[in-house]
Amino acid sequence: MPEKEVWETYPEIYHYTRFSSALLIIQSATLRATRYDLLDDTQEINYSKDIIAQKLLEKFPGATIEDAKAELENIFFKAMGNTIYITSFCGKNLDADHYHHDHGRSNMWKSYGTDESGSGCAIIFKTKNIFDRTKQYKDLLNMLPALIMDEVIYKGHNNDKPDYCKRLNRFVENASNFINNCNDRNSYSMDNLCTDQLYLMLLTKQPAFFEEREVRRGLCFKTNLQENPNPLNPPPKYYSIPFSPDEDISGIIIGPHRKQQERYKFLTSYLSKFSLENIIVTKSEIPVKD
Repeated sequence: MPEKEVWETYPEIYHYTRFSSALLIIQSATLRATRYDLLDDTQEINYSKDIIAQKLLEKFPGATIEDAKAELENIFFKAMGNTIYITSFCGKNLDADHYHHDHGRSNMWKSYGTDESGSGCAIIFKTKNIFDRTKQYKDLLNMLPALIMDEVIYKGHNNDKPDYCKRLNRFVENASNFINNCNDRNSYSMDNLCTDQLYLMLLTKQPAFFEEREVRRGLCFKTNLQENPNPLNPPPKYYSIPFSPDEDISGIIIGPHRKQQERYKFLTSYLSKFSLENIIVTKSEIPVKD
């Protein structure tokens, strides 16, 4: 049986941005990209979760991959708390949505607007279309033949490196201890679990994609890069990729915000102005938390 294409497995990808930026993206019909294209944290989390879950199964004979992933989901949210941006979307990940409702963790949205631009939104792109766009403009993007979209988004390049293997083994050992102690938060330092799981997810990314790490994770990479530039990881170059909103966007999710309803009305009117009524606008059900 032939291997599935990326867009068959992941028909949609999400571009997280500020509300004001989403309007500009639609109006200009261009995406600012780097050589590493559109990375989607949700898919990277899932990819890293697959790797960790397979390893975790070695500690629990008889368990299923679904059991392992459920435990990882539990650890992920218990460990992250309110200090790390969580990039799961309401309506697409029911487990994540459940935890958001229970704990009010809307940090993932706040990372896309601490000012009046608010908590941001997600533009839902059709994966196949964006894949074709990046191939169409591969010369402009100065992309190597191997840097096609599926490798950039879904495949980590650090999985066989010592630091990754060390963190993976340590996380699996500590996670299994945490599970065996019936998820007792006091039985093990959640900070250590949080740090290891976070780095495992970061290490599945392309190593030069620092701007995604800053924004999506709330880490201090930006300051470190400015003060101590690393010649092996130079600042990424930006390019603009033209696209067709009518053909390439299937929907937009508006994040939790005190003016969410007003934004919804404005955006639907805005899309109508450009004859883009086929783009479905929805509102995140995650409650607003100050």
